[in-house]
Amino acid sequence: MHKLTRGDTMITNPHGILLFHCHPCPEGVYEGRRTGGENPKVFGYEDGTVDALAKDLASLGIEKAVAFAPWEVPEGWAISRMPFEYSQARHGRGANEWLYQELKKHRDILGFVTVNPRDIWATQVVEEYINRGFVGVKVHPPIHRFRINDPLLDNFYSAIDGLGVPLVIHTGVSGRLAPFPYHSMPILVDEVAKNHPRLQIVIAHAGGAAFCRQALAVAQSNRNCYLDLSATIQEDSGWYIPREEIMLLIKLCGSGKIIYGSDWPWGVTDRIRKDIQEIRSWDISEVDKENILGGTFERLMEQSTL
Repeated sequence: MHKLTRGDTMITNPHGILLFHCHPCPEGVYEGRRTGGENPKVFGYEDGTVDALAKDLASLGIEKAVAFAPWEVPEGWAISRMPFEYSQARHGRGANEWLYQELKKHRDILGFVTVNPRDIWATQVVEEYINRGFVGVKVHPPIHRFRINDPLLDNFYSAIDGLGVPLVIHTGVSGRLAPFPYHSMPILVDEVAKNHPRLQIVIAHAGGAAFCRQALAVAQSNRNCYLDLSATIQEDSGWYIPREEIMLLIKLCGSGKIIYGSDWPWGVTDRIRKDIQEIRSWDISEVDKENILGGTFERLMEQSTL
């Protein structure tokens, strides 16, 4: 049974799938970005709002999800297109406040704070929204142009460690978003994990095909590191990892360190269905499948001090 805590609310999800790693944005944000004003369905997802996520969960028969607050890179993409009261919020609060307000309507979706750890206000914003009920933190090295193991971020990592919530770190090659892929190589997580052994770290995308062996090394070497399979299962994904490599991750790390993620709305409902069907077809135990589809995240949350 999945018992997921947000603030003073206990959310239970008996034997269910949890949709990790979702990227909702305000209405209208995804249309212009993905199609350049042409057919909004060209990539299969014309609506990336929280309401749309809730509808997709219902159509998939999934009860719970984890959503990350959006970011404002490139300039003018997301936060500046939010309602005035959010777009004018300072010090990284706008996107997080928007998600916080949206999730009041959807108690089955858990929120993660998104911040630029280089921002001098980052720790304060994280503390504020964790205290208001968010259950974790997401950072994105290519988007915010920082190196994962930059010593200047040590106080930021210490603060998250002190709050007792998990940290998701984007890894892998991100095309034009990452002119310096070295900054988001999973091997850099090793130093952070060893310096903060109580901090629970999720390596997003498991490094993708380019760096999945690095992610494997870090997860094997650190009890506090987990691997997120967002956008790694289907062959047409930029983070695709061949099945034999995923099987190696499961074999050497154990399914108790593997989390299925959707990368919604880039991971559209049909893709999510295919992902789940494929996971259920893998030659692993039913316990392993349950771990990957939600059990691992459940135990991760149980280690939280929330």
